[in-house]
Parts: sequence; C-alpha cells; structure tokens
Amino acid sequence: MNPTGHHFTSALLNALAAGLLFLVLRKLGASQWLAAAGSLFWALHPLRVESFAWIAERKDVLCGLFFIAAVLAYLRCAEHPSRRRYAAWNIAAALALMLKPTAVCLAPVLLLLDYWPLGRNSGFVRLLVPVYSEPCRSQRDRSAYEGY
Repeated sequence: MNPTGHHFTSALLNALAAGLLFLVLRKLGASQWLAAAGSLFWALHPLRVESFAWIAERKDVLCGLFFIAAVLAYLRCAEHPSRRRYAAWNIAAALALMLKPTAVCLAPVLLLLDYWPLGRNSGFVRLLVPVYSEPCRSQRDRSAYEGY
C-alpha cells in the first residue's frame, strides 16, 4: 500500500485551510504580511503533523477546513446578508460539527465575532448580561438596571 495519495490530499486540504485562514485574518483587519505569517504558522505548526501521518486523523484536517470556512462565510454573511451566504456558513458549520465534536466551540467564536469586531451586540448583550449577572446584583442595582 502506498500512502502517497493520502498524504498529498491531506497536505492539499491543509493548504486550502491555510488559504481560508489568510482570508479570515484579512477580513478581520490584519495586514497582508501578518495574515500570511499567521496562516503559515498555523499550517506548519508541529502539532499538525499527526493529521498528515495517519489517515485516521483526516478528520482533524477536514474539521479545521470546514471550521475556518464557516467563520469566513459567517463574516461574509454579516457584511452582505443573503440566504445563500446564510446557508453556506450553516452547512460548513454542520460539516465541521459532524467531523469532530470539538467544533462545538464555533458557536462561541461566532458570538465573539459578533461582539467584536462586527459590533452586532445589541441583542446578544441584552439577552446574556441580565442572565449571568442576576445573582450578583442587589435590589437597588436591579431597579436601576431594568431600563437597560
């Protein structure tokens, strides 16, 4: 058995994910050189070696690819909303979640992107702030906070 084809496709998928990461970093405001350095570091990091060495670890490469694709599609959907872009990030997120359960951290990542740098935080903050801070406030603070 010759593993060359498996290694080649894993390297190709990782290079595609690094290219998508470059686009995400650029969309988030990084300079061209900083985005290139970040995506190159991610692509060549020693912890990624297992994903190339074992065919059973292909799920890591694919999950990373779909995770980054979901973030990029989400950023594009936030800029110019459409049903097609909404479906694209949902499909990429679903594929990432089907590949590895660790992709569940995509939801908090997207919420953080909504808060910063997108600045779409009005509904998110109004929803979560009272829930998480309720046990910590006195009655005086509650009455002052109700107008928020």
